[in-house]
Amino acid sequence: MNRLPIPVMVAGLLALPVSGHAQTTDSLRLASLIEEALKADPRQRLLALQATESALKDRNLNSGYLPSLSATGQAQHQSDAFSFPFTLPGGLKPPEARKTTYDASLHVEQAIYDPSIGLRRAVERAGLAASQAEAVASLYGIRQQVDAAFFTVAMAEQRGSELETTIAGLSARLSEAASRFRAGTALPGDTAMIAATILLRRQDMLQVSADRRAALARLSVLLGRPVNDSAGVALPDLAAAARAAAATADTTTARPEFARFAALRGQLSRQAAVEGAVLRPRLSLFGRLGYGLPG
Repeated sequence: MNRLPIPVMVAGLLALPVSGHAQTTDSLRLASLIEEALKADPRQRLLALQATESALKDRNLNSGYLPSLSATGQAQHQSDAFSFPFTLPGGLKPPEARKTTYDASLHVEQAIYDPSIGLRRAVERAGLAASQAEAVASLYGIRQQVDAAFFTVAMAEQRGSELETTIAGLSARLSEAASRFRAGTALPGDTAMIAATILLRRQDMLQVSADRRAALARLSVLLGRPVNDSAGVALPDLAAAARAAAATADTTTARPEFARFAALRGQLSRQAAVEGAVLRPRLSLFGRLGYGLPG
């Protein structure tokens, strides 16, 4: 196997391009990316739909205090009817049964006091809070995905800058070693070792570029739009965020999962109250108006 001459190998390595991503004015900012990803998620519409559904159920419960009206009617005709076969003293005839009869009535009922209606409305409000807390908790994962993709891009850019500096330094050393080799003051192994190191660093650069493109692709999916491959990363002020988190009394209970658990406990307690209210007395008024033949 013929090996390439040292000058040719050095010239080839120095001619290879170094992958880099220049910082542009269109920088990626974590806060705006999270806000955009949350707006793009279709589960955001679920919150509005749940609120509308709860409002309709609450209005349906309020109708329990509206008067209830019902009407009934019946009519019949017989070809023959019963009659008495005798005459009363004084020439009076007993009344005969009517062949045609009808009856119509209107029934009105008004609830005055129902202890379960207010409690059922409280259950519905608690159910809405629990449903929305669960939706918010499911959306919280979007923040974590955006965080992971954003900082992967940031780390790739930082690592790429470090590799560019390293490759530039190694290229200078390789050029110097090649000059010394041509002058007869260096061995071939000196330049070969530096050239092999440059090749390894270029492989690392390719891996970093692939990781960066994959992270940008994940951001594109989360945002619902393409992300500019040349966009740089503007790191947030993490020190200020850390100070704000440290100033919070209890940061562990700030996660949405705890709010969801609290909402579920409230819903269950109100459902238990409704079960007890079913056995309590209720007060209502009713009336009936009717007309018929015979009257």
